[in-house]
Amino acid sequence: MNSLKISIFFLCFLFVFILSNGIESPQFTVVHTESDFEIRLYRDSAWMSAPVRDISFEKATKLGFHRLYQYIHGANFNSSELVMTSPILTSIMPDAHKLEYYVRFYVSTKFNGTPPSPLSDLNLQFSKWKTLCLAVRKFFGFATDSIVSKEVEALVAGVSRLRTENSKLDKNSYTVAHFTTLFQYIQGANLNNSRVSMTIPVLTSIVADSGPFHSSAYFVRFYLPVKFQGTPPLPLPELNLQPVAWSSHCIAVRKFSGFARDKNVVAEAEKLSLSLSSSPWANSTSKANSAYSIAQYNSPFRFVRRVNEVWVDIDEGCESDGVASY
Repeated sequence: MNSLKISIFFLCFLFVFILSNGIESPQFTVVHTESDFEIRLYRDSAWMSAPVRDISFEKATKLGFHRLYQYIHGANFNSSELVMTSPILTSIMPDAHKLEYYVRFYVSTKFNGTPPSPLSDLNLQFSKWKTLCLAVRKFFGFATDSIVSKEVEALVAGVSRLRTENSKLDKNSYTVAHFTTLFQYIQGANLNNSRVSMTIPVLTSIVADSGPFHSSAYFVRFYLPVKFQGTPPLPLPELNLQPVAWSSHCIAVRKFSGFARDKNVVAEAEKLSLSLSSSPWANSTSKANSAYSIAQYNSPFRFVRRVNEVWVDIDEGCESDGVASY
């Protein structure tokens, strides 16, 4: 290899919705594998980046992603909402006096290298990466400044064993790639090292008054395949995932199409509440657990005939009335 750059790819919590293998990611080929890292050849790719200076890795990632999130959700000259891609990168690029961070969003290939231009006040930069080789080390859990530093040292030590006279190792510049905790779990971040098949729907449950100062809290739920229902693989403790067993119960369901956004989710929940208010179950909605849940069935890359549902628990009065079900 003529040049070898360091990149750490690890799985960290970011609230990114991932279904199946539908989410788009940069393409690569594994060209060498070691016990603690691998070498990947990445194809040409395009990225939108948010530069952030002179703060910690954790703060830089949060601030940079906030600006990218605005861009993705319409803060661009086309007012376009972009489909989420994976992973989100945080690149650390030291200069003469201080660290500079670049939080990066992978631009979908559907834009052919010309994505919508961001609004100028976001201070985002568009760049294209040529084909390059990266050394990649995976680790699980949340990315803190101290953990990232240790993983960088471990990757440097591993690559140093492999390095040849013609290879170039940059120990100061590196990149961290973020994925969701549920994605980590189904990809093997559990005590069995088991891969778990993707299922549908993915639920987002809204629980009122469960957050700080009586704010709402959100729980993203993954349905375990039948083979794991009795004894699911235990997640690694640093993922902070909680197994929940649901007993048989009734749910009121309203279907809606399109993408599930903040505005239409609330509107659809209100429509379901209105329908229930004039039904035999007007006083039967659950007073415990989640206020309601949103069930999403499709990959983010499906643009037509999307299926979503609003779910509300019903405490009683929904026994079978003899109508056939399919």
